[in-house]
Amino acid sequence: MADRARGNARDIPNHPASIPGNTRVGATAEVGESGFPDLKELRAVLKEVDTAPVERALTGPAGGVGRKPYPRGPIIRAYLSLPFLSIADISALRRELMNNPAFRAACGFTTSVPSRPTFSRVFGQLDKMPERMDRRHEQAVRKLREHRSDLGKEVAVDSTMVKTNSNPRRKPISDVEASWGKQHDVRESKGWRWVYGYKAHTATCANYDTPLAVIVTSGSESDMNYLVPLVEKLQLRPEVVIADRGYDSANNNEWLHRRGIAPVIHKKRPPKGYHTREWGRGRTYYSTKGTPLCECKHERPYLGTDPETGERVYGPVTDCERGGKFEGLSLCEVEVRVIPESDIRLFGGAVRRDSPEFKMKYNKRWSAERVFSRWKDHNVLESHSFRGLSSVRLLLQLYAIADVAAKIAEVKATGTLPVAA
Repeated sequence: MADRARGNARDIPNHPASIPGNTRVGATAEVGESGFPDLKELRAVLKEVDTAPVERALTGPAGGVGRKPYPRGPIIRAYLSLPFLSIADISALRRELMNNPAFRAACGFTTSVPSRPTFSRVFGQLDKMPERMDRRHEQAVRKLREHRSDLGKEVAVDSTMVKTNSNPRRKPISDVEASWGKQHDVRESKGWRWVYGYKAHTATCANYDTPLAVIVTSGSESDMNYLVPLVEKLQLRPEVVIADRGYDSANNNEWLHRRGIAPVIHKKRPPKGYHTREWGRGRTYYSTKGTPLCECKHERPYLGTDPETGERVYGPVTDCERGGKFEGLSLCEVEVRVIPESDIRLFGGAVRRDSPEFKMKYNKRWSAERVFSRWKDHNVLESHSFRGLSSVRLLLQLYAIADVAAKIAEVKATGTLPVAA
């Protein structure tokens, strides 16, 4: 009879035993359908992130009066689990913890799940210490480099829009730090759409699809201004930096070249479709790839590099419609020499802009898109419940840290890390 009474207690409304939050970790319960398929994998990932410095910063010195604060470690590890749940909402995270004892145990909860305000308070504390979260990210990247020394040798830089949880058409606007920005979308007739939110500027390892640095700004900020800060934020010096035309500028190309980094940046097309420079008795025309053209706008063949001067030598073009416009000198039929350092943006640095190597490396730019695609699959870019620059920045920092930690766990478990396609 007593056993029956205990068993029916959960059926009584508002009975303490019927409240999911009062279920202890050791209790027997089924794993919820929304949980992730492999808790062993989650434990391996969380093990790779050293949260102790952040826990100490949140807890503060010992002593004082009042109730002892809830341990911050399990809450931080729960936030790092968000990508594995494909959710970006504090309430949904807490519901999963209440309904999934195995998940609670993996995060380190030994008592009941703390309240929703406690979760929100910890998140608010974390978003005020971005430098500490950046150091957790940097530490994870260093740990991964111990297993893959070529990590970050080639870096792809790109950005993506992150919607804010705010309606910009409602007055007053609840998230005034956000702004409108363009987002590429092949489903739209124009190929892009306007998004109200923030922009995540990201430096990604082009060989292992791993986020190495993240800077979050308002959505209207220009990509061009954040290539240098992203490379400076890296804890390593890449050999190649790859970016689309949104990052194309003379300053960015020359800044990379001066530091021994080969810029592989898609060039903006000029209004006429080609560039001109003074040469000899007239002008020399150049394609957007930096290849010299003859007067008839045909590309000159590349002959090689002069070992003594370092000049790139391009040969004449014979089958032209007009020939040269100067009497006695046919510009279509002469050899042209290019000094790369005279215009890094036009001719390229260590990687010649008109070379097959440039095209091959530029194709690795898609590694950043693959990282963004994973974040989209986890609903972080368009379906989260956060607003404000600091909160959205913290959310992306958590995702980036978890992303790198997952790579570390993978290489430890399998001994390999697949190279990006």
